[in-house]
Amino acid sequence: MITRQRLPYATLFLIAANIVAAFVLLWVPNLVNFYGFQSSNPSIKTAITSLFLHQNVLHLLGNMLFLAAVGPAVELGAGRWRFLTVYMLGGFAGVVVHWIFSQKIGITPPLIGASGCISACIAYYSLRYYHIKVNIAPSIAVPVYWIILIWVVLQIGGAFINLGSVQAGTAYWAHVGGFAMGIILSLTFGAPREAHKERSKNMIGEMDGRSPGAKLAAANHHLKSHPNDETALREKADALAKLNEPDEEAACILQLMTLNIEGMEEELLLRLDRINRLENIPSLKRTMLADRYKTSLPDLSRLLLLSVIRVMNDNQRPDALFALACLDCDEFPENAGTWLKDLFANYPLHPASDLARARGWNP
Repeated sequence: MITRQRLPYATLFLIAANIVAAFVLLWVPNLVNFYGFQSSNPSIKTAITSLFLHQNVLHLLGNMLFLAAVGPAVELGAGRWRFLTVYMLGGFAGVVVHWIFSQKIGITPPLIGASGCISACIAYYSLRYYHIKVNIAPSIAVPVYWIILIWVVLQIGGAFINLGSVQAGTAYWAHVGGFAMGIILSLTFGAPREAHKERSKNMIGEMDGRSPGAKLAAANHHLKSHPNDETALREKADALAKLNEPDEEAACILQLMTLNIEGMEEELLLRLDRINRLENIPSLKRTMLADRYKTSLPDLSRLLLLSVIRVMNDNQRPDALFALACLDCDEFPENAGTWLKDLFANYPLHPASDLARARGWNP
């Protein structure tokens, strides 16, 4: 699942590069002899340049259509640099496999085209999005990996049929080599793991319209393999709230807080306050959090400090009383007086009382 829409710049760049190269080839057809991959005279340079040349418009359009179909999904799912790695290494692997099998023929035309690159992207796509179903008829849908499996069988079959031919044709072994590299890189980059994670998240979403219990079960199932997944933890907390399980909800919220997700802490603290579970956070940490928010979110700071002073035998209580007095001295002087009276009466020898006296606040 792609959570943030953005342009697939790398895919667009590769399509543009292939189209530009195709126009250049129209003007200078002999470039194939210099930049196409020659099995009889292999080189790293031509192994790369050959990936951007195509023998005709149909060849170009076929490859670009497949690239436009799967490229954005791979790029946005795997990341730009991983996508480019899959594309280039897949193309290079296709060239190498083509070169190995072309030795059986002896004479072969120059290898050109991005078919190995596209095959690698198709392979990555097949493992990253294996759970997606594709419509092959108005009421018939099959998992995407069945379509890919049929494609692979056709490529291998075409490769063996063409193996003894010396005529120019489709470089099926380049397709197979690119596909194999795509599989290897998808496993290296954890594409199946990401697919499983996405599938579990989709399951939670499907349960959203059902009972809170079903939603909780789906979230727990997902968290078994992805214990720190933010979305699943949020869904679990929401389900527990609907089931009126404040202790378990608080435990879930505290787990979310350990992820240190930017901008989320304030929301989670307020949620703990709503279910009267701020005390589940150690008092020292609450006091430190109150100090952090005393300027930006004074109301939240006050809530945290009040939760500390409610427990009479808490070691942090005198520090919390002093912090409350500092927080309220200007805007709520009467409240500040109350906190100071409590501080001086119950903790006259505590360092917090000494700090208050240093400020000129006397009992």
